[in-house]
Amino acid sequence: MISSGINAEWPLRPGDPDSTVFNVLDSRNTVALLKNFIETWAPYSLQLDTLQEILKNQTINVKKGEIYCGGRVPKESDCDYEEWNFGDFIKFIQTYTSKETFYYAAYHHLASLKSVSSHAFQFDWSWAGLPGQQSTDTTMWLGSTGSFTPCHKDSYGCNLHAQIIGNKEWWLWPPNFDLSPTRIPYEESSIFSGEDVLKPELAEHALKLVVKPGEVIFIPKHWWHLARNQSLSFSMNTWVPLTSDRMDSLTEAITRILVTAVKSDEQSSRTWVNPGEEVTSFQTNLDYLQNAITLNKGCSIPTRPPGEVTSYLIIENNDEGMITKELPLPRGSNLSHVQEPQSLVNKLLNAIVTDNNIMDRLCSKMIQ
Repeated sequence: MISSGINAEWPLRPGDPDSTVFNVLDSRNTVALLKNFIETWAPYSLQLDTLQEILKNQTINVKKGEIYCGGRVPKESDCDYEEWNFGDFIKFIQTYTSKETFYYAAYHHLASLKSVSSHAFQFDWSWAGLPGQQSTDTTMWLGSTGSFTPCHKDSYGCNLHAQIIGNKEWWLWPPNFDLSPTRIPYEESSIFSGEDVLKPELAEHALKLVVKPGEVIFIPKHWWHLARNQSLSFSMNTWVPLTSDRMDSLTEAITRILVTAVKSDEQSSRTWVNPGEEVTSFQTNLDYLQNAITLNKGCSIPTRPPGEVTSYLIIENNDEGMITKELPLPRGSNLSHVQEPQSLVNKLLNAIVTDNNIMDRLCSKMIQ
C-alpha cells in the first residue's frame, strides 16, 4: 500500500514514527477491531451529564429520520435537519425511546465547538501512536437507537472510530467490491453507494461487526462502510491523513466543479447536494482546484493498491502485549447490480468522477 501518513510530510503534525498500534494497522491495510486500548483515555470516562454541561451553549444541526425496518435503505436526503441547543439535545436523547424515528447529532468537529478549550476536550490519540492527532482533529457522534450513516467510502485518510457509550453496528466491504459508487447527491470527500446495500445479495458479502463501549474500529482508506446505532450511542473518531490524500484533493476539486456546473438551479440542491454541504461559487471551486494543482506539482501519480483483501484483524491489548487474530472476510467477488434510474447527465457525471483511470489521467495532465 501507499506509505502511511504517520511518516508522511503532508499534512500531518509531528507524531511518533515508531507507533506500534498504527504501524500494525497501516502495514495490513484491512479492517481491525481493537480491544482494551482506551480504558485510560480521557474521552472514554466522559459522561453525558458532563458533556451536557460543557456544551450547554452550543447550537448544532441534528438529523431526524425514520428507523430502517426493511425496504430501501434511507439516504441523507430522506432525513430532516433540526437546529438544537446541544445541551438540550443531550438531555433529550438520554430518555428518547421511539422505535420509529431516530435523532443523530452526527459529524460534529470538536474544533468547531466553542467549548473545545474545556479540560475535558484536551486529549490526543497517542494511545494509537498518533500524538499529532489532537482533540481538534476529532469528530463527535451522538445518536438514538436506529440512527445511521449511509453506505459510503471516504476520499481521504483512514479512520479510527472509538465507541464510548452504547453499541454501533458496522457493515463493511473492501474497496474493490462494486457497490456502484456515485457522487450524487454530492458531499465533499464522501463517495456514496448507489445500491441498496442491505438487500441479501449484497449484505451476505459484508463484514459485520458490532463495536462495544471501550472498543475501536480501524477502517482503512476507501473501504465501504455503513454504521447504525443499536442503542443510545456516543463515539468519537479521527481521520488520519495519508500521503496519497494530496492526489485525492485534486480529484475532489474536479468533482466539485463538475457537480456544481451541471446542477441546474438552487431548487435542485436537495437532489444534487447533501444537506449541510455548502454550494460554493465557480470561482471558489477554481481556487480549490488551483490549490490542489499546486500541492501536487512535482509529485508522481501514486499506484492504487493492488490485490484482494481476504482477512480482517482483532487486536487485543493485555499484559502480554498486543495479541492479533486474523479472521477471513466473507467470501464474494466483485458484483454489479441494476441501480435506480438516473438522468443522462447524472450517469455521465458518475462515469467521469468515479472512474479511477479517467481521473488519474486527468490529474496527471493537470500537474505536468
